[in-house]
Amino acid sequence: MDNIITWNIRGLNSPNKKEDITIFLETLRVGLIALLETKVKEKNVKVVGKRLFGRWHWHTIVDFNPKVRIWVAWQGLAY
Repeated sequence: MDNIITWNIRGLNSPNKKEDITIFLETLRVGLIALLETKVKEKNVKVVGKRLFGRWHWHTIVDFNPKVRIWVAWQGLAY
């Protein structure tokens, strides 16, 4: 893991954001990212998470807040 990033991102439901995020993560060699204010609907969490992070590990606070405002994703071994 090279860089740790936080990003206040809006519009994460938009398919166009996936390319922006992928380029950003690869360019900056990000190993850990926290996405804030994502506004992803609870029913879309799994689809959006798989689309964005692929083989990364990721977690949201959907169990505590159905509006899912915070996501954390990391590369490497799961803990």
